[in-house]
Amino acid sequence: MDDGRGGALRARRGSVGENFRFGHKAQGDPSLLAADTRFETLVHRLLEVDGEVVSSSHIRGLVLAGEVSEANHLLGAPFELSGEVMRGDARGRELGFPTANLVPDEALACPGHGVYACVARGPASLNAAAPAAVSIGVRPTFKTGRGELIEAYLLDFDGDLYGEQLRLDFLERLRGERRFESAERLIEQMQRDVERTRELTQAH
Repeated sequence: MDDGRGGALRARRGSVGENFRFGHKAQGDPSLLAADTRFETLVHRLLEVDGEVVSSSHIRGLVLAGEVSEANHLLGAPFELSGEVMRGDARGRELGFPTANLVPDEALACPGHGVYACVARGPASLNAAAPAAVSIGVRPTFKTGRGELIEAYLLDFDGDLYGEQLRLDFLERLRGERRFESAERLIEQMQRDVERTRELTQAH
């Protein structure tokens, strides 16, 4: 079995789905792998939920569209992402909602722009999981010059998370990203987002 760079993996066992294809024009299939006696091939039947085949590409599409609750249903657990808390421009603190800022990894799936109810986990300073209202986007109400950012407001938490690894479990999308006519209107909406997050995390 080749590692894709001309080297041998020396694999003893491989696991694939029954619809797996590989090689030139995707002509290779599980039966071709099973015929190779250098390693054992385990072929798994496709998993279905409510009559729908569960596939990584479909789940990725749901996540990118912001449909995290549907993705969670297929995954059997909340979609999660992790990252190091970075220093931002303190805009959230000025509005009364200090946030832990994460920069999304371009190589990984990230929920589409919007506001989400999440549960934050990870740093020892949290002591326990914390409800979090999370905004993903470019903050259209303000001209920041920054790219996409993940901003997590941890409810009932007051502490320093800079440099810590934070994990966010996504429960539900609250709304899409939009521009507000003033900071006051944005604050009013953020207060509603926080209350809705509290309701959803308590019910979770």
